[in-house]
Amino acid sequence: MKTSARTVAIIRDLLNGLDGGDTMTAGMIAERLGVSSKTISRELPRVEMVLKPYGLELLRKTGAGIRIAGNPAKIEELRQDVMNTETSAFTPQQRQVILAGQLLRAAEPIKLFSLASELQVTDGTVSHDLDKLEAWFRQRGLLLVRRPGLGAYVKGSERDIRRALVEIVYANLDEERLLQLFHGAISDAHESWGAAERYLLNLVDEQMIHDLEHLVHEMESGLPHHLSDTAFIGLVVHLSLAIQRMQKHEDIHIDAETLAILRKRREYQLAAELAQRIASEFAIEVPEDEIGYIAMHLMGARSLYRKDDHQIASVMDNFHLVRLARSIMKCAEQETGKKLLDNKELFLGLVNHLGPSISRLRMHMDIRNPLLKEMQSTYPQLMELARKAVKPVEQELGETFPEAEIAYIAMHLSAALTERHEAKMQPARVIVACQTGMGTSRMLAAGLRQTYEEIEIVDLVSALQVNRDYARRMEADFVISTVPIPWSPLPVVVTTPLLDAADKARIEKELMRQADHRTHYATAVKEREVIPFVESLRRMDAYNQAIQSLLRHFFSQEITLPTPHIEDICRAAGRAVSEDVAAQQGIAEALLARESKGETILRGNAMVLLHARTDFAPGLHFGILHLEQPMLYPEQDGEAVRTAVVMLAPQESSCEALETIGTVSAALLERWGLIALLNEGNQDAIYQELEHIFRDFYQKKQQELFGNP
Repeated sequence: MKTSARTVAIIRDLLNGLDGGDTMTAGMIAERLGVSSKTISRELPRVEMVLKPYGLELLRKTGAGIRIAGNPAKIEELRQDVMNTETSAFTPQQRQVILAGQLLRAAEPIKLFSLASELQVTDGTVSHDLDKLEAWFRQRGLLLVRRPGLGAYVKGSERDIRRALVEIVYANLDEERLLQLFHGAISDAHESWGAAERYLLNLVDEQMIHDLEHLVHEMESGLPHHLSDTAFIGLVVHLSLAIQRMQKHEDIHIDAETLAILRKRREYQLAAELAQRIASEFAIEVPEDEIGYIAMHLMGARSLYRKDDHQIASVMDNFHLVRLARSIMKCAEQETGKKLLDNKELFLGLVNHLGPSISRLRMHMDIRNPLLKEMQSTYPQLMELARKAVKPVEQELGETFPEAEIAYIAMHLSAALTERHEAKMQPARVIVACQTGMGTSRMLAAGLRQTYEEIEIVDLVSALQVNRDYARRMEADFVISTVPIPWSPLPVVVTTPLLDAADKARIEKELMRQADHRTHYATAVKEREVIPFVESLRRMDAYNQAIQSLLRHFFSQEITLPTPHIEDICRAAGRAVSEDVAAQQGIAEALLARESKGETILRGNAMVLLHARTDFAPGLHFGILHLEQPMLYPEQDGEAVRTAVVMLAPQESSCEALETIGTVSAALLERWGLIALLNEGNQDAIYQELEHIFRDFYQKKQQELFGNP
């Protein structure tokens, strides 16, 4: 019988139920197999296909359940075939992940028959899986050794073994799964997880995770910032794996020069205190090299996006970073034939990005990129371009850039290569809208510019401004909005701020529809609008006033509620902005009214972007609210939110004011590491980064209005 393991498992359950005279429900089968009822329902057509050659039927009756019906002799024949079918609860890819984990954890060689027995497959299947794993280990500096009669084991440095273990955990258990461990949902998690996920959980030792969670929380009070969920999980997972290795007397080694530098860092003292607690809790000895290893992860757990006196210094000075960025741009320009060396945004983006990335490479820290798989599958040519562009940098540094870092470089190059200066085909003219015209619309516009060269954004506005006269004046083709606009005279594509796959599908569908009706071609680049000198001065003054207001009113506060809700967060925002009770209530109501129009959660980032225009706001305000306990938001299909970004503006704010405050939301997508920085909550570091954002913005507007000096 050639079919999937899950289909065979369902048939076995149905046959067992038939023996007992029971009718099985999808829920009963789902509970036994550790999957959802929907998964079982989707699998039933495959079950029917297996039954058909036997002349058997799958009877399904609402409220009664599911059972196999037909000739008893044929049912018995099916039973024999199912019994003789070799199957496993794991796919080949899952088997290889489990094998890699087993081999990396083992202190002694493991015999093939032991591995085969655990995975419920033959020795030959395991041997075939190990053939495929050899290259995987080799790419990570490790050697898979196989000795007849002895078994298989992995040979390599302790650091490389630990990095490979961490990679397995992060590559196969998403953060939502790991978060369940840290928020008391252990038993519920086990019921909903698949067999492979439950096995991978064993790599991090469930009880050890909880013991470490308390120790790290105690240590965290000594840090000048709170760790984001992502950073906290990463640190605890690293520590869990390190302790397991130390228990087997597999210690890590750090060179004397690096250790001497680490001893001078504040993080080293915290690491020493944490190591003392770990030694007491787990009855192990923690060598000094291990303390250095913990210190490196404490430094790597925070954002290295901006560096101040309290953070680790960059391993390179700014002049060196400038030269490396230009080296990448030059190589990419030679490969593509596109003019890139004069692209200021690409240059600044690479300089900002390379500093922390090279620091992490030098410290042998992991670099993670949540868009890596998408970049590899969707943009293989850009990935190859990035690999070629970084070759001179790799040679100079003596370091090899991992694929996650290559993907980041590819993303920067992509944004530069897709910028439109002129095109034969007239692009679709698009209005980008949100409820306020200042928050999610700016973020959405940044994503659109990075993704679509066939879109020209003609304006960013409040949804209320979209009417017939306005649309005619803008000569727009359609609207992309974060909220529905039922009164719009133009087609409206409603999306989330971060443009997920469904959003992109809707946009591409509208672009195709527009292309069918558009046959005109651009004959020349549109001349730049000449703005009178006095008007330019007025605009720059307006930008100046807006920036000063935002920096003056910046706030960052902790919210210490046991079970926070969105209403609590909106009320806290009102209190942070005004001391007047009526104003506090008005601000909270305005934020909630905006939320009712559509979600502003930045999915996958533990963050929500609260924004509104209201006359209760005394000027422009930007602030951060950090939640001590996570908030599930939205309540249906929600995610754990740790940070609320708050943006407020008076109802009648100028275009310049809205553009200025909106540049922060756009920066969440455009500036690498900014979301992590906001999540981690170091108030001084956030304020410093705001200054950088507004300085770049001010210089850009000055260039646009006055040109080169």
